[in-house]
Amino acid sequence: MQHLLLSLVIFTVSHDSSPSAGPNGLHIESFIYGGLKLFTHLSLLYTLFIRHCYLPSSFMQSTIRPFVKNKGGDLTDPNNYRAIALANMETKILESILMDKLHSYDDCDKYQYGFKKGHSTAMCTSAVKKSLIIIEIAAVMSFCLL
Repeated sequence: MQHLLLSLVIFTVSHDSSPSAGPNGLHIESFIYGGLKLFTHLSLLYTLFIRHCYLPSSFMQSTIRPFVKNKGGDLTDPNNYRAIALANMETKILESILMDKLHSYDDCDKYQYGFKKGHSTAMCTSAVKKSLIIIEIAAVMSFCLL
């Protein structure tokens, strides 16, 4: 497990392009140029987190920042902003490793549309419309059978 996690840490750091630092101020470049010793220590740390089912509170800290939705829009309109959470870079690395390894078998995940790769909230609207059409057809058919 140790060598596998080390290779995952190296791969994740080399493919991360997060431009923003979290609350501790460390950018991805700190990890990219940290070298094999840093990757080894991160690998050991992540292995201990997983084995002992523990994360320190500093790994769960984030900074909330406003993000402009439409730069050409009204910058004084609060609806033109959305909040983004900036986590610490070492947390992002661990999250990336875990997200590739974890899969959900919950039926509710089929109906998760926002914040899911390849999905949008427009798909949710379409699903609701289709459901209403099916319900309407079923109601008409049951009325006709009476």
